[in-house]
Amino acid sequence: MTSPSVKLAWATDIHLDHSDPDRTMEFLHAIKASPCDGVLLSGDMSNAVRFEDDLTMIADALDKPVYFVLGNHDYYGGSIAEVRRIARNITSSRMNWVAGGGCIEIAPGVGLVGNGGWGDAQFGNCENTPVMLTDYFVIAELKDVYDRENDDMSLRPQPALKEKLRALGREAAEDLRPQLMEAADRFPQVIVLTHVPPFKEAAWHEGGHSSDDWLPGFSCKAVGEELVKVAEAHAGTTFTVLCGHTHGGGFARVLPNLVVHTQAAEYGSPGFLVVKVGSEGIRVNSQG
Repeated sequence: MTSPSVKLAWATDIHLDHSDPDRTMEFLHAIKASPCDGVLLSGDMSNAVRFEDDLTMIADALDKPVYFVLGNHDYYGGSIAEVRRIARNITSSRMNWVAGGGCIEIAPGVGLVGNGGWGDAQFGNCENTPVMLTDYFVIAELKDVYDRENDDMSLRPQPALKEKLRALGREAAEDLRPQLMEAADRFPQVIVLTHVPPFKEAAWHEGGHSSDDWLPGFSCKAVGEELVKVAEAHAGTTFTVLCGHTHGGGFARVLPNLVVHTQAAEYGSPGFLVVKVGSEGIRVNSQG
């Protein structure tokens, strides 16, 4: 006998700091009026200066539980440590930071785990890419290790920065590992909420895959390796990854029991998809 399904509103890269107040309230009212039982936010909700106020506004506007992970833009204008502290403190019955804890039963037979991940400079043209993300200049922990004397606008002369990016990727994978193991032991279906695509095949942009120059900042190899390891060891569990970051949408099947949905996004125009969740399967369908 199948269990009742649950509907979730999934939004990513809503960038409320780029959205005018009327458009923001239209977006939130649409979610509230939808038949969804909860909300998934896969990062880049705001920036460090506005983060607490924007997350509080979301919680106040929606009469539904919200589950979120952090994206790189959420740290802009501040520090990783400070935004994570805010995320930890804002966690309540209405607003749940999905990281650093155990898995959450989001529906009968379905577990939710997550971590925002990081563009960990392992895929693509890691040494010679000319793409220098704004992250490296406006997030305190990255700005602190950026070598301005060797600034030729590539990652080549930035060993400390590359190591920091890879350390952040490893940290995300290490945080996710026990969550995945617990979820795989408890549930036949697992949703993995993250921000950065964990596979290069899931880094979609403008209808194709991100180029080798962009992949270092738009994929998290460390998290992908952890997902494959756990999925291969638990063939009876299906893992569905929900991510964003690239602002391009697409689908990738990595293993028979491991799939990735990357949601498209547009600055100034937040939207959402509806995810139908049940022990018999997880379907990402209509645009909200």
